[in-house]
Amino acid sequence: MNEREFKNAFLSREPNFTADIIGVLQPEVHAPLSVQTAVFLALESLLKQRSEVSGAYVALNASANHGVLMFILRKAFTDVDGPPAFPYELMSALYFFLTAMANNMNGGQLLVSAGVVPVFVSALKHTHSQQLRSIGRAAKLLDYLISSTSSTFPAFCSANGITTLVDRIHSEVMSAVAVSDANPEAAADLTSPVTLPRFPDYPKQLYRRREILAAEQIYLLKELFKLLTHLVQQPSYNDRLRNLVETTLPQTLRTVLNYPAAFGSNVYGMAISISAMLVHNEPTSLPIIQEARLPETMLENLEKHVPYNSDVIMNIPGALGAFCLNDVGMEQVRKSNIIGSVLRVFSDPDFVRILQEGDVTGSFGASLDEFIRHFPTVKDQAMDQIIQMLKDVLAMGEADSPLVRLNPGNTFLLRTAEEEELKSYYDDFYGMMLESVTTFLEGLLEQRAHSELFMERGGWDLITRAIKSPLLPFGFVKSRTFESLHGLSSTLLDTSAEGVFRSLFKVISEYVVEPVSSDNQQTWTVSKYLELANAAALSEEEYKAAHIEIHRCISCTGAIALATYLINGSGGGSLARCIKVIDDVLPRDEFKQLVGMVCDAYCNGIQKAVAIEHVISTLPDAGDAKQTEKTQSAKGKETEGSLSTQQAQPMDVDGSASVIEPYKRTNFVNLGEVAIAFTLEAGDFIECMSNSLRLSTAEDPGVPKVIAEEISDTIVHFVLNMLTVCRNAERTIVGAQLIDQAMVAIMKAMVYVRHRVYVKLRIFVRFIEEGGLQQFCELLESTWDWAATVPPPPSSAPEGTTGDSKPLPIDPDAKLRKALETTLDSMLSILSFFLDGEPIMECPEYPILVVDHDDNRRWFRAGDLIVGLRLMALPTLQKIWESPLLVYSNSGLMQTFIACLGPIISAQHEARTTGALPGIRRHLPNLLEGHTPHSIRRRTEQRLTSPLLSNAFEAFDRAIGPSQTSGQSTTEVEPISLYVTELVNMGFSNEEANTVLRRYSNNLERATEYLLNTRLAERSRRALGAEGSVSADAQPAPTTDDDNAQAAATADD
Repeated sequence: MNEREFKNAFLSREPNFTADIIGVLQPEVHAPLSVQTAVFLALESLLKQRSEVSGAYVALNASANHGVLMFILRKAFTDVDGPPAFPYELMSALYFFLTAMANNMNGGQLLVSAGVVPVFVSALKHTHSQQLRSIGRAAKLLDYLISSTSSTFPAFCSANGITTLVDRIHSEVMSAVAVSDANPEAAADLTSPVTLPRFPDYPKQLYRRREILAAEQIYLLKELFKLLTHLVQQPSYNDRLRNLVETTLPQTLRTVLNYPAAFGSNVYGMAISISAMLVHNEPTSLPIIQEARLPETMLENLEKHVPYNSDVIMNIPGALGAFCLNDVGMEQVRKSNIIGSVLRVFSDPDFVRILQEGDVTGSFGASLDEFIRHFPTVKDQAMDQIIQMLKDVLAMGEADSPLVRLNPGNTFLLRTAEEEELKSYYDDFYGMMLESVTTFLEGLLEQRAHSELFMERGGWDLITRAIKSPLLPFGFVKSRTFESLHGLSSTLLDTSAEGVFRSLFKVISEYVVEPVSSDNQQTWTVSKYLELANAAALSEEEYKAAHIEIHRCISCTGAIALATYLINGSGGGSLARCIKVIDDVLPRDEFKQLVGMVCDAYCNGIQKAVAIEHVISTLPDAGDAKQTEKTQSAKGKETEGSLSTQQAQPMDVDGSASVIEPYKRTNFVNLGEVAIAFTLEAGDFIECMSNSLRLSTAEDPGVPKVIAEEISDTIVHFVLNMLTVCRNAERTIVGAQLIDQAMVAIMKAMVYVRHRVYVKLRIFVRFIEEGGLQQFCELLESTWDWAATVPPPPSSAPEGTTGDSKPLPIDPDAKLRKALETTLDSMLSILSFFLDGEPIMECPEYPILVVDHDDNRRWFRAGDLIVGLRLMALPTLQKIWESPLLVYSNSGLMQTFIACLGPIISAQHEARTTGALPGIRRHLPNLLEGHTPHSIRRRTEQRLTSPLLSNAFEAFDRAIGPSQTSGQSTTEVEPISLYVTELVNMGFSNEEANTVLRRYSNNLERATEYLLNTRLAERSRRALGAEGSVSADAQPAPTTDDDNAQAAATADD
């Protein structure tokens, strides 16, 4: 119920309700305590009603020292040593009401004016065990009032609150020490709380620290320390707090630091924070604190054991900075191993989850960076300990690491159904550990001097070694760990790009592998690779060997992805600058070999990645026996002749036809993720290398000429290899999908698609010189012929039923037909892009590339290049035009084909010569250009002089006629009456409307376009005839064909 509803439904009927219930609290009423409890709970709710706030304050007389509220508070805390005057329920309701009042409008100021601060200060002196909870709540209310109301702190000091607070903290600390000393097992909680040796047997077992103190005492200690922490943090209170070091507080803090098990991590962290702030607020107090042996105690205890708490870790650098303000403190820190002890938390499994809380590691790194900047004498010592910490983390990533037994994470293939059930409890401990380290280093190395020293000590080399760990998860490149590595590498890139790339390329060169190695290694054929899903059938040696190879691929994928992101400038870097750095990092032969290795691995790996992805997509749902049976029945048709599906059907992996078990399904998915991720990242790396060859301006020389030529040759060789792979592909669904994926890779390698779209001319010209376009057209023709052999879909009928309501047989070629149409659409899209002159003319490197060819051996003119490309592609386009497949395939394929033909007919960007039509158009003088791709038609009814496309037009006319379409469907198209009416209303005859709608299968748009173009052509012929007769009378001299051609060209211009 909102405020308005409550007011209308209740308060409007009882306008004096608030004053009436407050009257129950008056002492003379002697209301039962349970009723008073209910009243305070009701008042807490009424304070949420803005209209009732002021009335409640007036009825309570909240600002008066003699009001009913102050009467109840004084009575609650009258007897210092006695039991509570009110039950726990009433005290809780009173606390909730006071909290709501302090948070509401002017309630906090009214409480201070009424004199509540001295009452709360006196409450801090109560010692009865049943009052501890109420005292803690009083301290919490004081903390809030001091931070929210400026008049509270003077009142707190006037009531001797600082001394009372310090004394009560000392009393509680000593009481806790006595309890801890009396407990012989108090120190047992300093042992490892997270490393549970029997975790796989008891996954739900979680660590909870055994509390030595009572819950009320722990609560009181936390609230007292929070109040003191907030007081010390306020710079405006320094004058009143200057003498704190002369009280028992330093000794109290030292006692807390000596007993970490008794007080818990929260109080321990606040003690460290208070110690640091006391010195920072008053540096002259450091000798007094040192006399109390507070720094020495803290260093000794932290060297032995760091509490399992994030606040402790983040507060340590600040405390070290405070203690090093004089020579004595500096010497104490230098002699200790405090930094190394704290850094050991990064390699300690007990701290894995703790370091994942918020931005603990980033804040700790920034704090340590500030400490090292202020005290440079400890920089070398700190960096040595950081390097040692990295080595310890690397040791945790080895195959025999205790992390394998503790929590294997998503890094190993599952072998039993029980492991599948435990999978949700597994955490990627090593990945989380590595993420914490890199986030810490990113905060630490913001200063260039620190990052330079880190690179000199080999820190980045150790990080890249961590990428080679066998404990990385299957989806490493998608994990937060990889994002942290990317952030760190981007930070170091400005310091030493050469060192960053050298280490990454070393990993790539060492680990570059295919997702599944070449077929001559029978262990890693597609079928053998997928048999790893049944990991229970592997021997221990086979199981370990398989994981070594899988994780080599994961490591290589991560290194390639990281290098790609950095070169692309996604980390804030510059593409051209990174390539120039790479040219200095690696010898050209070595770098060329590296790019070539990645290209070869992609060519070999994409075949198996596509096959694996297809096989995984055919996996039946868990427990779905019908799906399994259906997959097996369609197995022969879809997999005949396919390397992937002959040897790698998921149902054949374990030699049975049973439903796939869940743990095997998980293994299938993980294996596929490894294989597919490699090809994706390798493809992006190749695209990145090809993008590096683009030049932005004529003044910018860009990539050095020699290395640019070598990279372009390597990438052209890669594209030609991809065409070879496609030609050798099996005629199955997997083969069609392979060609489609290859087209994507070719497009990325040869076309720049960002804010502008253009051909990467340096690679494209080399591709043409090597006969690449001819090979591409041959592949297009063979793929088109393959698609033409696939039977057309059944005749149109209600889906799934015949006239007798009997189910139709499932079309076994539907998936293959769809895959082929998608592949052909991709190939025609690429061809249309090549034949369109705009992407070539838009290339910014065109002028520079021409200047580069001083020997004129490869000099070219763009117009001539465009004409040559179109002449090469015309035979393939004619063959496609004459194919019936173009008619009964989907309309998108026709659209894409027309996009290929349009630039040829319009002669876009072709060079013009005197006395002749430009380029290809002089071979097609009788074609008339329309306004849309569908309106291409003949200018005259006579036969075209060029046989190249004249036959194509006639074949196309035949293809869309009844003679061709009758073979595809036995049902004649019946015109839709609504469409006929619309065409008749436009002025066409009923016969014309019916004929055209039948011809275009009720496509109203195309029918309208055809009729309009026909009528416009008829009018043009009439106009030309009339004009010709007039011209004949005026000038009887005949004209030649060349003159007509020249006139047509002028008209077109």
